[in-house]
Amino acid sequence: AETDKTQLPAMFWYKQGLISKQNNRFPDAKAAFEKSVIRYEGALANNPNDPLLWTHQGMVLEQLGQDARALTSYERAIQLRGNSTIALVNQCTVLNHLRQFQSALTACENALKGDGLWEESNSAYAWSQRSSALLGLQRYEDAVASAERAIALYPNDAETLNYYAIGLWHLSSKGAQSKLQQAQVAAEKAVGQNPRYPQALFTLARILSAQKNREQAASLYQRALVTYDAMLRTGLKANDPLFRADLLTNQAVTLWYLDRKADALSKAKEAAELNPRSFETHFNHGIIALDAGEAFEALVAFQQANQIQPNNVSVMTGQGKALSQLGRTQAAIATLKAALALNPSYEPARSTLHKLISSQTNQLR
Repeated sequence: AETDKTQLPAMFWYKQGLISKQNNRFPDAKAAFEKSVIRYEGALANNPNDPLLWTHQGMVLEQLGQDARALTSYERAIQLRGNSTIALVNQCTVLNHLRQFQSALTACENALKGDGLWEESNSAYAWSQRSSALLGLQRYEDAVASAERAIALYPNDAETLNYYAIGLWHLSSKGAQSKLQQAQVAAEKAVGQNPRYPQALFTLARILSAQKNREQAASLYQRALVTYDAMLRTGLKANDPLFRADLLTNQAVTLWYLDRKADALSKAKEAAELNPRSFETHFNHGIIALDAGEAFEALVAFQQANQIQPNNVSVMTGQGKALSQLGRTQAAIATLKAALALNPSYEPARSTLHKLISSQTNQLR
């Protein structure tokens, strides 16, 4: 007799979902994962104390981009079996997605000390996710070392290579210049392993941008954006507005350097809307708007940056320039004087103030 598909177990639908996803059949994958979740709910109603059922349900929810729900499933599994390696490593991954990096680090370290039952996963995955958590905590040397452990076990994982590249890139900006070349090699390898992995495209673009290779960087930022948006449309990815905002901010700055002011400004504006709590996003928006002759937009952006990080000399100088462009000369002079009170040797504020006072004096003659 033909199998009644409504009675097939949860794991069958999970595996079907993975196969469809690998073959880029995203609607089929989503439908299969959703069936799997329903089956797991049924199984858990009958057997609520089975940690493996909770873990597997979490894995399916993760595939659907439902990180908060997946986390709840993993937490329940860990309550039932505190040393479950598979639940802990998956908990670490989801906590990284949710930017809860300290908790993620703890979960990954507990996974490595756990019962050693990895199922389809392996310890390389835990070292890789541990690297991601350490990057989030800005512990770059430790992150690089953890990524190296993962690469030694599993050399061709795009995600691990990307974490390795990010760690090296941060170390290079602290003066270890040779690390920048290593970072570029790792990022290029990550993109080679998975050309549709937006985070690796973004990392490579930032590394090229740091080397002033801006044309190539600009096209990589655009590729990262297109692939990220395509992933969101599959319905199998959690939306991450902060990643998208970071991507747009970096893209905007690169376009600005390439003198593509209108493009740069629209990207900067979009980034600020996506991440209104980012100082860097508002500050860059202000700089680009000022240069594009949008003085009022620049002033608002600098005011928002100032709310996040008050008394920043660069921001106050930007505000002064914007006020000056808007013809609010007295307010501009007061703002620039306040900036110089904080840092008397800040040249952009001094020269802008000098020009303003000179032009005022000339008008009075």
